[in-house]
Amino acid sequence: MESSTSDPRPTMAPFAPFLVHSLNPFSNSLTSSLTIKLDRINYLSWKSQVVTTVIGHDLDQILFSDVIPTPTLINGAPNPEYLHWKRKDQLLLSWIRSSMSELILASVATFTTSSSVWRALEQRFSSQTKARLLQLKGNFSRLQKGNLPIAEYVEKAQATTDALAITLTALNTQD
Repeated sequence: MESSTSDPRPTMAPFAPFLVHSLNPFSNSLTSSLTIKLDRINYLSWKSQVVTTVIGHDLDQILFSDVIPTPTLINGAPNPEYLHWKRKDQLLLSWIRSSMSELILASVATFTTSSSVWRALEQRFSSQTKARLLQLKGNFSRLQKGNLPIAEYVEKAQATTDALAITLTALNTQD
């Protein structure tokens, strides 16, 4: 006669490890989502990768907001909401810093929250973004087919308009 006792150990559904991994926004998928390190010339490309990754991991409320859950203490005990925010913010800050060149990192090393680093970078690179916009407008106005094959001419025009669109989007989000 077989025993009908059940195993007292909890069982884990086959998808549970994936679920736990996907709930951690600082998993390998986040760290591997950036293919470039921020330097003094690739801000717009870097920013587009960071923004989509941050939004995809539902961290935009932390990065793009100055709101910090207060109070830090409730009835003398740590506020769990604040502790949760602080943990995510510091991990996000660490991730952003790890995606920078040493030169850029040195310029934001004293900032203590991810949103303060983000604002500092936007301020630092905004003049470069405006200069880039003027350069692209000039390139587009001077673009001529000349002896170029039509496919190459269209490709250059498309690349310039794409770059203009990215630059305009970046400027609009900075305002």
